[in-house]
Amino acid sequence: MEREKSLRKERRSGIELLRIVAACGVIALHYNDMNITNQTNALALSMNECLWAWSVDVFLMISGYCSFRRMEIDWKKPVRLYVQLVFFRLLAALLTAFLSGELTVGGLLYSFLPINYFFCIYIAVYLVSPLMNRLSSVLDRDQKRRALFLLLGIFSVWGYAVDLLSVPLDANLSQATPLSISGNISGHNVVNFALCYLVGAALGDGTVTIRKPLLCFAASTAAILLLSPYFSSYLATSYCSPFVILQAASALAFFAALKLGSVKWINRLAAACFTVYLTHLPLFAFIHRERFADARLRLLFAHLALCQIGLYLAGFLLHEGYTLLSEPVFRAVWKTEKQKSN
Repeated sequence: MEREKSLRKERRSGIELLRIVAACGVIALHYNDMNITNQTNALALSMNECLWAWSVDVFLMISGYCSFRRMEIDWKKPVRLYVQLVFFRLLAALLTAFLSGELTVGGLLYSFLPINYFFCIYIAVYLVSPLMNRLSSVLDRDQKRRALFLLLGIFSVWGYAVDLLSVPLDANLSQATPLSISGNISGHNVVNFALCYLVGAALGDGTVTIRKPLLCFAASTAAILLLSPYFSSYLATSYCSPFVILQAASALAFFAALKLGSVKWINRLAAACFTVYLTHLPLFAFIHRERFADARLRLLFAHLALCQIGLYLAGFLLHEGYTLLSEPVFRAVWKTEKQKSN
């Protein structure tokens, strides 16, 4: 038991480093959301998207990897994330109002709605994860493995195969998938995110292992790249794709095995991941990526790399400011609640 705790503590900064890399991957995925007339650059960015396809799935896997023993809901976490979401939505609304000279009550109230698909699905999975952990705890290792592969077969392989088949048939096959009447929405749903959580939990408790994660990552990336010209990069990089899920699982296995110990600067940078996710899209307005859309390929990718680093650091600074403002408030609220409960 002591050895297990020691190993998990030792791997902590490896996992935190993965959070940072994954957040940079999300920035890369959104970078090419622009008009590109240069076909070589368009193809290169499409291939780059295949390389980073795993970046969203892995956040749910990390959650499962770190929380598979948690049997109770910590309500502070969803409250904190919701407050942070609202804070930055309000900030964006106020800045927009300042620049446009128009501020409405409705616009401010709108900021309190959790209109963010990742936030909503992540919180949904977080709330049901203790139940999934309890159900999993009554199964032995072989039963867990069989259950996981069954779920992967139904909700990943089956659903994704239907998506692929719809292209050559040029038909709407949404009723041929087990995921939803409107199709699997490329894995943007709570079913796929819960599945990724279970994959991460299986890696965390040793139900499954990936012995050669770099080789598995390379093979799954190659499969995505091969699919991309025939099914578009959007479909090839679907979050429910078994190849994307294998990408994410391989990345998690690799970073979890890094023996970094506890590196303070990595842990502190990683704490800003959610803020980076919330703020990187609005900050795209300041990076002038359109100027590089048709530039030489090396300049385009140099700009992309600088944007990944720059936007992450900008999000980190915003996170530090937000933490400075919010932590005293949270501490006061939690202290008051604790006193009431006593």
